[in-house]
Amino acid sequence: ISLFIAGLPIDSLSRFINISKSSEFIEYGKTIEKTFSRFRRKKMDNLELWRDSTLNDINATTEDVLYPFSGPDIIYAYSILPKARNYYLFGLEPVGIIPNIENYTPGSLPTLFKSINTSISDNLNLSFFITKKMKVELSAPEIKGTVPILLFFMSRMNLHIQDIVPVSLDEYGSIVRDINGNGYTTTKTFKNGVDITFIRPNENKLSHVYYFSLNINNSGFVNSPQLGLFINSLNNKTTTLVKSSSYCMHTEKYSTIRDLLLNKS
Repeated sequence: ISLFIAGLPIDSLSRFINISKSSEFIEYGKTIEKTFSRFRRKKMDNLELWRDSTLNDINATTEDVLYPFSGPDIIYAYSILPKARNYYLFGLEPVGIIPNIENYTPGSLPTLFKSINTSISDNLNLSFFITKKMKVELSAPEIKGTVPILLFFMSRMNLHIQDIVPVSLDEYGSIVRDINGNGYTTTKTFKNGVDITFIRPNENKLSHVYYFSLNINNSGFVNSPQLGLFINSLNNKTTTLVKSSSYCMHTEKYSTIRDLLLNKS
């Protein structure tokens, strides 16, 4: 599913092999390849040159990445800090669902592909997601929530998806995995969080992308105190990334997350 929504070749044994031979999918793959190649050339290539000249010491000692205000922006978190074991993303956008490709026919694919293109366009062109727009885009019937966008970018970064599991934070700030049901079903229920387990190319170690749909202003921490307990539980090999929404933490409304990050990063 992840490869399919990323417009990448499908294994010949996949149950999606027939629909991936459709002209609609082939054309989508060509369009995404062109769009993503331009994105890499204009943005990622320069960013990675800067990273390799500037962040080697940080990358050598980073195990956990905290990325508040992220939305589904895994591509920048991973590209800047590509050696971490755990990526913790937080945003207001809903977690969503795993797209059920089996419900689609070749004739209905263009609607799906249009939704994916719309959802990723701001991050590719502007380098960030716009929260108000994402609220509308990620409620479309075809693309619900952040899971499809995370899968798209992870496959485009050549990360091999191992599992997708609903998670939540318990009262002590520990991550609890919901492992009930068929591991391969597309009907998992994601409420507050998701754990996407992946393997990097030429590695055999599991790494994790966690996304939590939470309000991280001061009132959000009052309603969800377990988030503060979780952040405080992280070790001293934690690096924080703030990007387009860094301005939020200059205001008193976000003083709790600001103080937590300054203490743990």
